[in-house]
Amino acid sequence: MTDQNKCLKHDQEIKEIRTEFSSFKTNVNDKLEDIMEKLREPIFTDKQIFSLILSLIVYLVLSVNYINGISARSLKNSENIEKTIATDEKILTLLREVREDVASIKGTK
Repeated sequence: MTDQNKCLKHDQEIKEIRTEFSSFKTNVNDKLEDIMEKLREPIFTDKQIFSLILSLIVYLVLSVNYINGISARSLKNSENIEKTIATDEKILTLLREVREDVASIKGTK
C-alpha cells in the first residue's frame, strides 16, 4: 500500500506542476501578446507627424532666407571694398603727385 500511496502522491504533484506550468504559460503568452500589441502601435500620431513636417518646412524656409541674407551682405561688402580700393588708389596717386611736386620744388632750391 505504501507503494500505491507514493504513486498517488507523485501523480498529484505532477498534476499540480502541470497546472502551474499551464497557468504560467498562459500568463507568459498574455504578456507577450501585450508587448506585441504595444509594438504594433505607431510611434507618432498623425498630429505629431503633421506638426513635425510643418516645423521642418518652416526651418527650411528660415535657413534659405538666412543664407540669402548672408550672400546679399557679402555682395554689398565686396562692392564697398571695391569702392574703398578705388578711393585708396586715388589718394595714393594724389600723394605721389604731391611728393613729386615737393621733390621738384626742393630740387629747384
